[in-house]
Amino acid sequence: MEEESEPQDGEPIPYVLILDEINRTDLSRMLGESFSLLENRGESIDLPAYDAGGRVRKLCIPKHLYLIGTMNLIDQSVEQLDFALRRRFLWFDRRFEASTLLAAVKAMWGNEKSRHGWDAVQEDFKGLARAAQALNSTITASPSLSDR
Repeated sequence: MEEESEPQDGEPIPYVLILDEINRTDLSRMLGESFSLLENRGESIDLPAYDAGGRVRKLCIPKHLYLIGTMNLIDQSVEQLDFALRRRFLWFDRRFEASTLLAAVKAMWGNEKSRHGWDAVQEDFKGLARAAQALNSTITASPSLSDR
């Protein structure tokens, strides 16, 4: 990971990694050594590799990196996921609601002490919510894509 960006108050900027359709791959294999670090944020492990100076390379998942895994309703094959992986995530069954997304982002935005106020980004998030709602409406109306 590149050098961390820090806002003016010295706190690291939170990063989000979205793993879309997490049940569609072998995450244990894909995540490799970082798999165990999901529970031990801020700790590092030695990798089977060396840097140019001959020192053992280390890997650490920072506490300000948030992982979000998604699955669609049609492919809810959680049983295929390794139990060790399942216990490292909280699971929520959520349908998309634009108002909920906007309320959550606004609340989180205020808590993060961003350099930019909510007013500066509010319209962008409203556009994102409208686009997501339109996509979900199209999927729901489609007999071949909808779960209804």
